[in-house]
Amino acid sequence: MDATALIGRLQNTGWCALLLPLLNADKAVRDAAYVALENAVSGWERGHRMDLNLSGEDLPLLIEIGMTVKFPASNDWNRPAHKFMFAFVKINHPWIARTIAAHFAAADDAQRLDAITILAAQRTEEALRTLGTLIEQHGLPARMYARFFWELNESCEFADLLMPQLVLRAGRYLPGVVDFTNVALERGKLTLDKLAPARAFAEQHAAEMLGRVVPYQRAGKGTRWRSAEEYAALSHAFGAVLDLLSMIPGASTETLHAATALTDPRLLSIVVAGLLRQGVEPPLGIVRTAAASHATRAPLYRMLEGRGRLDLFPAEFITFEAFAASHIAAWLAYPTELGYDPELLELEATLRGTTDEGERQWCLWKFANADGATFAAVSGPYDIDPPVGPLSGGDAFSNFAEWDAATPEQHLESVLETLRDWRLARELR
Repeated sequence: MDATALIGRLQNTGWCALLLPLLNADKAVRDAAYVALENAVSGWERGHRMDLNLSGEDLPLLIEIGMTVKFPASNDWNRPAHKFMFAFVKINHPWIARTIAAHFAAADDAQRLDAITILAAQRTEEALRTLGTLIEQHGLPARMYARFFWELNESCEFADLLMPQLVLRAGRYLPGVVDFTNVALERGKLTLDKLAPARAFAEQHAAEMLGRVVPYQRAGKGTRWRSAEEYAALSHAFGAVLDLLSMIPGASTETLHAATALTDPRLLSIVVAGLLRQGVEPPLGIVRTAAASHATRAPLYRMLEGRGRLDLFPAEFITFEAFAASHIAAWLAYPTELGYDPELLELEATLRGTTDEGERQWCLWKFANADGATFAAVSGPYDIDPPVGPLSGGDAFSNFAEWDAATPEQHLESVLETLRDWRLARELR
């Protein structure tokens, strides 16, 4: 049907008035119409535009318009259809899943992305069953929203309806899919036998990716190589495949055993978890390598604790200093900060002070980048006598002042002053 005629079928004249100008040949008219649509949808979502509320007939029709009409757009992320379609992630209605199913095959990739995100947000058996069918038939779109996986995690009640097709058709989004399977498994919502048809895929994919990961491994050559863009993407994907492999009943452990020869502590921690999941004792050497890394120490401890196997965690790293180091190292590893696990990290001093929660302590760190330059950082506040295990605190920061430029006391005061100013600025906004 012609787009103008399709929009004209809407009983709500307000929606007609918003959508028809988006088809105008004049770009200036379309741009103004897009701004009007943006403002109207925002008001509708907040409950300020009751005039845009949809009748039972208009609701599926608006979804059909969003999935079939090719509105002119300046780029993929300022699409008129996306602007009103995405409001449906907050609307639950039985016709939504049926309408999406009816028009999915004819939709383009961007429209399909909106549609599957809406389905994931419905939290109903019909919607998730529809999602599973559509993924099996068409796979996942080339581009994905993080929002899709957020919504999917909240719909893990229906995880069995998505397996194994979600795994087999995940493509480059397999890490996000495996995260979902872990969430569903932890909540007791995934039947592992549902993954059995993916066994051959996981075994072959893991073996192939191991061969690609091995040449990147470095021993005793710093930490930065693990954060290099190409390797980071590859190792992230490989880690997801290893994790998936360990979940599948009866899957071969050959690749898991071969991966014990790797030097990347993050991958080794996944191997440890995978072997334990398959009922195999991991070599103590790889457990120690993973525990020795600031980046993987805390998550390894939590994983072993959750499995009741803290007996495997090396006693030498069960200290306040070791877990405080993991806390600041996690912050330094952010791409906007140092971007990788520091090459050197030494605790230089601790400071006690009083907060609204009582007496606390902060740690002053000296850390080095890959070039050997040293800087100061602060983490905390921590309890004076915290329980053994991973630590957290609202202060993890460095202004990247060179270590030799000031005394430890001056570094500590400078960083804490920066944090105080930052909090004040936030309060004043």
